[in-house]
Amino acid sequence: MHSIKRDSASGKLLKMFVLNRDAFLSGEDAAQKLGVSRTAVWKAVEALRKEGFEIEGSTNRGYRLRCPCEVLHPALIESALEPFALSVCGSKIEVFDSIDSTNTEAKRRLSAAMDCAKLHGAVIIAETQSAGRGRFAGRVFYSPAKSGVYLSLVFCPFSAAQEQAAVPNPSVFTALTAAAVCRAFGEFGFDGKIKWVNDIFVNGKKVCGILSEGVISMERKAVEAVVIGIGVNVRESGDGFPEALKNKAGALTGKTCGPDSPAFIDRNELTASILSHTFSALYGRVPAAELLEEYRSRSFIIGKYVEVAPQSGKPYRARVCGITAEARLIIERDCGTREELSSGEISLLFVQEGLTPDVSRFAPVPAL
Repeated sequence: MHSIKRDSASGKLLKMFVLNRDAFLSGEDAAQKLGVSRTAVWKAVEALRKEGFEIEGSTNRGYRLRCPCEVLHPALIESALEPFALSVCGSKIEVFDSIDSTNTEAKRRLSAAMDCAKLHGAVIIAETQSAGRGRFAGRVFYSPAKSGVYLSLVFCPFSAAQEQAAVPNPSVFTALTAAAVCRAFGEFGFDGKIKWVNDIFVNGKKVCGILSEGVISMERKAVEAVVIGIGVNVRESGDGFPEALKNKAGALTGKTCGPDSPAFIDRNELTASILSHTFSALYGRVPAAELLEEYRSRSFIIGKYVEVAPQSGKPYRARVCGITAEARLIIERDCGTREELSSGEISLLFVQEGLTPDVSRFAPVPAL
């Protein structure tokens, strides 16, 4: 976790810089507001610089935080949150320099909690993950340092219901989150496309994965908490993607897009946008039906022919006919039978070596 604590002199000074963004703050004013000496202010500035914050200093004008900022920090994220999201997760955001997996950490905390509801709205973020996980056992999520946004949020449906919010069906959490993340991408000029169930593509390559995991209450016989993990490749790391991912994974920007580049994406602002849209979606502030329709419209597999890899059994090919209100995939097999998939993995069937899949037995895709 970052060594800059909220209630430390450095943490309070950082918040003052954020509130006075782009303006210089004199050492004397900072000392008076913090109730410390000017020497203590200087030490606090040096502590922030050591953490990677770029603090400009001027003899006659004081100090100023350079923005946009390369460092992920709760104060910078919270300053960019929409008011509603701030009311849900404000003061509950933690950023780790490194962690095994943000989802794993969230589940550890839920397992240890006497009351899961107390963790409602908690957000765990990491600069890098040593064991980031995919949707299936053995899958890893590549999480290079300072190149992406890797976060997990805790959402407790019963806590939301007590606050008179609309609680979505647990089976559509991933779909609602995917639509919300695409809305956040749109604010930065990117058009996200969705591959069922949890992958978001930009310019033909996967840039985001979503992993939703439920915690069941034995007393209520229902989902007590949902951990939603969101991993975004913001820019390519210095080493690029591993060989196995080069043709599949992408990033929103290139590896050379630093703070001085017009294409630079402030990860604090992107994180805030993702959280703002996601909490609005989960609380029903944006109707679930609207988001699911958006999820369908962003799907690039409807009407396409795919290979389905079920969790058990042999892979088979089918055509995608649509997506249900419960975010299940409607597919039609070669024999003409239709099914709804709630799990499994699909891959598109492409034309290879001049041959096309035999799709003559499929009926036309109806309008939904």
